[in-house]
Amino acid sequence: TGRGVLRDVELGIRRARNVLGDIEGRDLIVFAGDTLFFKDFDLERILAFKAAKGGSLLLYYGRREAEKPSQRGMCEVDSASSVVAFAEKPAAPGHRGHDFPFVSPLFYILGPEAWRQIPAFNASLLASASTDAPNSLAGAFSFGRFVEHAVESL
Repeated sequence: TGRGVLRDVELGIRRARNVLGDIEGRDLIVFAGDTLFFKDFDLERILAFKAAKGGSLLLYYGRREAEKPSQRGMCEVDSASSVVAFAEKPAAPGHRGHDFPFVSPLFYILGPEAWRQIPAFNASLLASASTDAPNSLAGAFSFGRFVEHAVESL
């Protein structure tokens, strides 16, 4: 809608509550509209892994030489496969996340403890926007910005 994907996700959550009623204990799957899934994409395996680990899940893969971090969500993981740091499209070498070894496509399974934070996160962005800088929110409502916040705060 041009409002930012995160605000659209918030709208989708409100609509889901209106249609389904109580959704508070349910996980939410969010993925980019330009993501392609091939027949061998094993959603059952991903869901089983998420159920075993608990919490929220994001997919990631090893960074390839040709990939441009400034166009991707980048992450670091620990020995237990938990994401310990995330940077949304780090601008250039030297910026936090530019050298992270993993790329995260926009495919997330958010537990309720994560997706319930989206409205407050959006509200805080709106509240911090300066009235004399109307373009200060450009890109702020990207889903990756929320993931950065969630990785740091959950």
